[in-house]
Amino acid sequence: MEKLFETLAKLSQLDGPSGYEDEVRKFIVDETRKYTDEVEVDAIGNVYATIHGKSSGSKIIVDAHMDEVGFIIKYVEPRGFLRFEPLGTIDPKILPGKRIQVKGSRRFHSGTIGSKPPHIISSEEANRVTPLSDLYIDVGATGYEDAASLGLVVGSIATFEEPFRELGENGMVMGKAFDDRAGCTVSLAMMESFAKEKTPLDVVFAFTVQEELGLRGAEVAANHVRPDVGIVLETTVAGDVPGAKPREWISALGGGPTIRVMDSSMIAQRPMVEDRFTSRNYN
Repeated sequence: MEKLFETLAKLSQLDGPSGYEDEVRKFIVDETRKYTDEVEVDAIGNVYATIHGKSSGSKIIVDAHMDEVGFIIKYVEPRGFLRFEPLGTIDPKILPGKRIQVKGSRRFHSGTIGSKPPHIISSEEANRVTPLSDLYIDVGATGYEDAASLGLVVGSIATFEEPFRELGENGMVMGKAFDDRAGCTVSLAMMESFAKEKTPLDVVFAFTVQEELGLRGAEVAANHVRPDVGIVLETTVAGDVPGAKPREWISALGGGPTIRVMDSSMIAQRPMVEDRFTSRNYN
């Protein structure tokens, strides 16, 4: 468990919003080379780490995505404020006041997401969620030229600035990018375990890109590997919070792994979610 926490902490602190997964990919490639027979990076940036089984012909893919939600700078104001667009789905309600780090030419620069002060907004503005178009990132730049000198330009990326830390004394942690660095952590642990004893079938561990923008890397990976069985390691919602009724809980923190039966785009193959595999043919 200590090693899992250590790996998750390292992965969480890397920065890799959708389309900019370079830091995470380097870490993953270095780790997977320790345990697998071959490692490949495709044109879109997915990583495939394969452990060959005792027999060939059938393949299992274990997928986790490397990217995290983030932001991309779309306009630099004359006074140095940065306008942005999200990379992935982010609830606008949580953004005002959030600490952000924006990647410059040499390093990341800390900032915060701001909006018009409550003292000068209209009653209509006060009663609605501030839209993304009215938010900006303030990194302390005094003007356009100052921001540009730091390498903060249109196309720069930004992520949440959130340290990895333990909560309480029950093994709970908090940080950024757990979606889906937690899945990457579990995948690496599985890989290390499988490397110690040959598996019956070939196992391809896929670490994919641009999931937050519409499963782009996963679609490429599925067509590239063409597996017989696919297992996706993802995060989900812990519904056991104040205000949520038990029947609304998707899962509960500490309740163990969750097996997805269906979502808005798919229904899982029944042998994958039943208590045990059966000989029944579902084709």
